[in-house]
Amino acid sequence: MENIVTDDTKITDVVTDDSKKTEEEKVAEKAAADLKAKETAEAKSLADGTAPKKPDATPPPEPEPVEHVAFKLREEKRASAALAAENADLKARLSTPPDAKEPDIAPYLDEEGNFKDAKSQTEYNKKLFDWQGDQRDKVNEQKALLRRNNEAMESLNAGYIADAEKVSIKYPDFYEVVEKSQFTFAMEKAIKMSSNKAEVAYYICKNPALQKQLQGSDPVEAALEIQKVDMQLTQNLNKKIVTKAPPPINPITGGQEDVTDETKLSTANFIKRRNEKEFKNK
Repeated sequence: MENIVTDDTKITDVVTDDSKKTEEEKVAEKAAADLKAKETAEAKSLADGTAPKKPDATPPPEPEPVEHVAFKLREEKRASAALAAENADLKARLSTPPDAKEPDIAPYLDEEGNFKDAKSQTEYNKKLFDWQGDQRDKVNEQKALLRRNNEAMESLNAGYIADAEKVSIKYPDFYEVVEKSQFTFAMEKAIKMSSNKAEVAYYICKNPALQKQLQGSDPVEAALEIQKVDMQLTQNLNKKIVTKAPPPINPITGGQEDVTDETKLSTANFIKRRNEKEFKNK
């Protein structure tokens, strides 16, 4: 039978002594224990279905009304056609500058078709170089002008479409009425440049006689008439009822125009009044 060694002095002490641990080790052990406890609790809540539900994602925006989408597509097509026509006219007016021909080389050549001398060649080359520079500048100016025109028209069309969406709430039949419009390019541009874009379009469409008159007018006269409509609508939209008393009786004027209200002037007098105002403001 073997003897068992019981000498405590020879047995290695493997028991952990917490008193010998550093403060950092204690903090690390506590953090690990807390994390394990949290993970265990989350796993248990998922298993028994008691885990809190995550909030739903932001609901998608409501789709645009079909009428507005159709209106937007139609207006974009009309705007593109109007822009193409305007750009074609602009290019035609800008593509033929008065000095479009190269400098005449004949005065610098002799009878055999050669430069008379080195001085003649230098003078002609300088003229040709200057002419080519002028042509490049004109081309760049045309491109810049077309680009600005395109940007302006896109901005006008976007403003008109946005305004139409608001006005369609006020007039439920707005899209149906404007869909049947027969606007010329000049009318469209004047309408989109007005303050009450969609209101003006709706008003014109609701007055067939006025729409027909504008269709037969030249662009300048049509634009002035549309400006008058815009001014009248602005007055109506800004008008506030301050009394219920009946309006005062207007005195008999013998058929003369009411010169205090620009919206009631004839086109000729309207232009005259505008020119007078511009002259005074200069």
